[in-house]
Amino acid sequence: MTAEGGGVRLSFDVALVAGAGEVNLTAIPYSAGTYDGTGKKVVELRVANGGANALTVSKAVANGYDLFGSNDPVVVPAGGSVRLAGSSGAAVAADKKLLTLAGTGTQTSTWTILLA
Repeated sequence: MTAEGGGVRLSFDVALVAGAGEVNLTAIPYSAGTYDGTGKKVVELRVANGGANALTVSKAVANGYDLFGSNDPVVVPAGGSVRLAGSSGAAVAADKKLLTLAGTGTQTSTWTILLA
């Protein structure tokens, strides 16, 4: 975790279980525990897919976080990465906090999120 221009940048890995997973923006893992992004907006997101199959990132059905408006879902190609940036997203809140991940098996992705 690093402070950056009034925001916070976090990097972490996510491993799927049986091809599914989620990212909770109110409990983002990092080296010292978890970071609560409540009240902040995701202004930059980079997802690097370490798997051999595509990874789909979407707003969760319940308590879902909408990444920058109409970019849902985001498909990260096998072995590739996607970077999104903007300030049009909502602030993270109890009812706007979850991203759903879908892929294959236990594939791993590396995430870098800038919250401001």
